Amino acid sequence: MGLVNDTTNPLKHDAAYAMQWEKGVLAVGETWNISMNEIFTTMNGVIVAAPSDTDVTAGTTEDLPFAIINTMPGARTYNLSAVSSGGYPIQILDAALNPIGSIVMASMTEDTVIVRVDIPVAAVGTSSITLTAVDSIDPTVNGNDAVDLTITCTPKTCADDYPGECGTLDDGCEGDLTCTCIAPEVCNDDGRCECEPKTCADDYPGECGTLDDGCGDDLTCTCTAPEVCDEGVCVEPDPDPDPDPDPDPDPDPD
Repeated sequence: MGLVNDTTNPLKHDAAYAMQWEKGVLAVGETWNISMNEIFTTMNGVIVAAPSDTDVTAGTTEDLPFAIINTMPGARTYNLSAVSSGGYPIQILDAALNPIGSIVMASMTEDTVIVRVDIPVAAVGTSSITLTAVDSIDPTVNGNDAVDLTITCTPKTCADDYPGECGTLDDGCEGDLTCTCIAPEVCNDDGRCECEPKTCADDYPGECGTLDDGCGDDLTCTCTAPEVCDEGVCVEPDPDPDPDPDPDPDPDPD
């Protein structure tokens, strides 16, 4: 790797390299890689130039622009084929996104075709997408190029992918996902969240009557003898209830 200076050799032709990017700043510790591909070819052929290697997300559809250059002295028809090393579904489209199997090109012209790739939800790793152009008359005139797609995985979430489940689950990206339950639900032995009803002894000590079990049902709590229920509270019974506080022991005989 070296530096590109501002001088040219007058005895040679300058290829006039140019690069363009939109990122203006880098955060502290952030890195950014710039890559450039160079293709050397002879005249009287067909050149296929793939886009730069890129990261893609599993479960998405990617449109990859491939450039095709006809350097033959006359107009040519090139039959097109594309393949994925991962076996992903592929279509070849023209600029208007119409499916095509060949392209007609005048001499010394360039055109772009789109290779549409459906990335499976379960895809992982890297897959190479190769486009090949073969002259319809002379198959020895052909060219191809490939782009590597690195599949980035979006981990599953408890709320979206495992509603009502709990415990250690597969995050879909070769890792684990821990899901818990929201109180008052608890995780049962089958890995499902379920409501655990309240009990009289643990949740309503000393109370009685019809109470909320915390799971949408009623709970009936009673008192242990000799206690009795008095306005929802268990109390000791009065051993000697007071007589009438104002009896009339001697009614007036008159």
